[in-house]
Amino acid sequence: MIKRLAVSALALALSTGAALAEWPERPITIITPWPPGDVEDTIARLVADRMEAEWGVPVAAVNKPGGGGVIGATEVAGAKPDGYTIGNLVLSHVTSHVALGNTTYGKDAFDVVGIYVTYPFVLAAKADAPFDDLAGLVEHAKSNDVALGHFGYGAIPTKVTLGLQEQFGFKFATDASFEELTCITLSNGDATLITTTTPQIQACLQDGSAKAITTYTEGRIATLPDTPTLGEQIDSEPIVLWGGMFVPKGTPDEVRDKIAAIVGEVMESEEVANIRSATGAELYWQGPAEAKARIDRTYDATVELLTGLGEL
Repeated sequence: MIKRLAVSALALALSTGAALAEWPERPITIITPWPPGDVEDTIARLVADRMEAEWGVPVAAVNKPGGGGVIGATEVAGAKPDGYTIGNLVLSHVTSHVALGNTTYGKDAFDVVGIYVTYPFVLAAKADAPFDDLAGLVEHAKSNDVALGHFGYGAIPTKVTLGLQEQFGFKFATDASFEELTCITLSNGDATLITTTTPQIQACLQDGSAKAITTYTEGRIATLPDTPTLGEQIDSEPIVLWGGMFVPKGTPDEVRDKIAAIVGEVMESEEVANIRSATGAELYWQGPAEAKARIDRTYDATVELLTGLGEL
């Protein structure tokens, strides 16, 4: 009996090893829970192309927006942990949305493959807005209606921006969630101010029809060297928004390592260097161990932020 059990265990180990060695054998899907056109969408497509070239299987980079990205993230969380579904997610999906109870999954629903971007998030307005910085905005908003457009109440930049009201003693007249925040949002008058990324409004920043009031980044954005960060204008440093690749919890380490190797190669490519130069996004590669520690730290900081806003 002992011999038979040993032989069975050995056979299982060998078959599992063979299966992992052969991965991938069928199509892979990379889910980005936002509309096309931003930094993470471009990176996902570069990764998909590199995977196809390296592994010889179809790799689809698909967009599944909705619910502040929670719909797409939930699909990744519920997928089989076999490496054939990859999530191209952001900080909010594994911190604030979870802490606020906006998800059916928990904070440990994913294994992180790695973090690759710190978003060039900005607070932007039309060029003719009667304020140029945070102090001017606060003074204007105290006696005028200012409408804020954002990516949802679970998004970190939204929380940080709404938190400014209490800190500086003003109120936004309205605030609303959008799936996309582009030049059109401002030009149509759908919002006075929007929290978005530079790629989303690059055209109107370049033609001078829009301006950035502040940035939600650790340092000034390379393409907006004259725009001060929020940390330069308030007493505390806000949490910055980053994004990375994730797989469902329980995905074999060997599979995750193969995915990480490909993404790491892409992040060293000339294509990514060009994106960095054009958008001002911080693009890099932070592997699984370092990324996991960063997520844990950020989750705690996010809970502290939400508690300070009276939302937990």
